[in-house]
Amino acid sequence: MRRNFSGVGVNEIVEGVRRIGKVVDEQMALFSTFVGTQRATEAPEAPAPAPSEPMADVVELPRRRDERRAQGS
Repeated sequence: MRRNFSGVGVNEIVEGVRRIGKVVDEQMALFSTFVGTQRATEAPEAPAPAPSEPMADVVELPRRRDERRAQGS
């Protein structure tokens, strides 16, 4: 599955990821009925980075001003 979130806002990305997560959760529940295993109820939390580790720089890209430019016209 290929998803492209480059042309939508943050709220749409959050909603899209939520929907994908719901479908994956349902599919894993269905799969577990076939193989007889139980799923984990929660994903383990990733450890927080140590304070001495540098964080990545975030560069905000400029927004497109006009949809026609995005379509190449």
